[in-house]
Amino acid sequence: MYRDSLVVVGPDHNTRKLAWDQIGPEKAPSSLNPRHTFPVDAEPDLDFNCWCADHEALASEIARKSAQARWTRILTPIVAAKLATGQPVPAFLVYDSSETSLYRVSPLAGYMFFVRVGEGCAAGTRGFAWQGLPGHGGPAGGVAGWRQIKQAERLQQTLDALEAADERGLFDLAAGLKGSRLLAVEELADVHFDKPSPWEKLSIGVSVVAVLKFTHPEWGDKKMHFESLPQLSEASRLLGELLNRDFSHEALTNAQA
Repeated sequence: MYRDSLVVVGPDHNTRKLAWDQIGPEKAPSSLNPRHTFPVDAEPDLDFNCWCADHEALASEIARKSAQARWTRILTPIVAAKLATGQPVPAFLVYDSSETSLYRVSPLAGYMFFVRVGEGCAAGTRGFAWQGLPGHGGPAGGVAGWRQIKQAERLQQTLDALEAADERGLFDLAAGLKGSRLLAVEELADVHFDKPSPWEKLSIGVSVVAVLKFTHPEWGDKKMHFESLPQLSEASRLLGELLNRDFSHEALTNAQA
């Protein structure tokens, strides 16, 4: 690993030199052939498996460095170098049921920064009521409950670090959180708030008060769920400022306690 590139030397001594911003986010592994696979602009994928020494740490570092490089290219190096320091970045939390993941969403240099906190919802973290696991009892229920508690603890630890970070710190921390995305505002289409459907409220296993919907050319049609009214209110404020649109009435109309 070098400052500007990754160099891969093969068994026949052939060499690939890949600029960090050429390397895309890691693809989801196949259950039949689990490998770390990273797409590369205009070149074959970069991939390796568990036979590679320290493969998990290597994949994490490739993901972190390549994300930082891609985001710097999006923001431009001048803008990235001027990210503010010393002031925490405002944000709101949403749950993506399609990924079973919690996101912390912030404005960053005119973009929307979707930082993937981790797997799970906000329930049980600070400021959110605990949600039990319905229909689970006995030893199996105890194990499931313990896993839920540990998951909430991990999410809270990450949230604490993100909430204390300024723009520069948030940029660096998010690069190490797999699945985080920096999206241009002009790429977000049909941004609006909606009521959760009866099916959503029953099926996703999370207490939902409203839904944020939008379309992105790469991410597709998104539905992200709010678990509290304060988070919904903050989202309408931050999105309104960034998109120059008043969402307050729309958010209030679609809110369900």
